[in-house]
Amino acid sequence: MCEETKKGPSLPQIRMKRPNLDGLPPWPDLAPGYDLRSAREEDASILADLMAVAFNDNGWTPQRVLEQLLGNPACQKTFVIVKGHHAVATATLLLEPEQHPGSGILHWVAANPSHHGKKLGLAVSLAVLHAAKELGCKYSLLLTDDWRLPAIKTYLRLGYEPDCWHESHKARWQEILKKIG
Repeated sequence: MCEETKKGPSLPQIRMKRPNLDGLPPWPDLAPGYDLRSAREEDASILADLMAVAFNDNGWTPQRVLEQLLGNPACQKTFVIVKGHHAVATATLLLEPEQHPGSGILHWVAANPSHHGKKLGLAVSLAVLHAAKELGCKYSLLLTDDWRLPAIKTYLRLGYEPDCWHESHKARWQEILKKIG
C-alpha cells in the first residue's frame, strides 16, 4: 500500500485514518448529467484516461486499470462518476485484512481537474465509505501525497485525521495544515 511521494523515494506517503464509519455524511447530489455507479470491465479505457489526467501519469493503460483496480481481488469495489461517455471521477475500496484488519481503505481517488468544484471526489469517496460500512469495516485508512491539498481538504471534511506512523509525518503534516489553513 505504501508508495513513493514527490518529496523523494525515501519518504512514504502520508496516511489518514477515519476512526469509525458511524455517522457518514449523506451522499451529495450530483450536478445534472453526472452519474455515479460501480465500474465495470468495459470502463477500463475511460478509467485509464481519467487516471492519466488526474495523476499526470501516461503510464495508465486499460490493462493497468484491469490489473490494479477492476481485476485486483483486494479491490472490492471501484466507483466511477461518468458524464456522457467519459469517466470524471473514481475511487476504489481496497481491503487488506492481514495488514489492516477491519479497515476499508480508500484507494486511487481521482477526479478530472476540468470538473473541479463539483464535489466529485467527495461523492466517490463517500461511495467507498458507505460500501466499506456495508461490508462490516470498522474504520478507514488512506494514503495520499503531500501535494494533493484539495484532496486532503476533502478527506478532512469526511472525518479523516492525520495518522503519523512514520517519523517524517509530523513535520510534513504541520506544513500541509499550514498550507490549507
